Amino acid sequence: MTPKMLEIGAILRDNPSMNATVIDKKRRMTLPESVCEAVGLKPNDQVEWRVEAGEIRGRRLVAQKPKEAFPPGSLLKYFTPERDEEELAILS
Repeated sequence: MTPKMLEIGAILRDNPSMNATVIDKKRRMTLPESVCEAVGLKPNDQVEWRVEAGEIRGRRLVAQKPKEAFPPGSLLKYFTPERDEEELAILS
């Protein structure tokens, strides 16, 4: 953690009312900008929530790189020598 992050963490910890939020009827809330900046949250980031010792804790989920449905060359086994050579060249 950088000194700035530690300083922000101390401010947030020592003055919790500064970052109070309200949950609406649909259980939604807006996170304060200072909290988002402190942990690097951006629009459309996902947050995992859990309860620990009576406190609600959230952490930003790191996006996983999607796997390719068909990696290059994986469909070659379905071609036979009788197939057109151009089709094999496209998939190589």
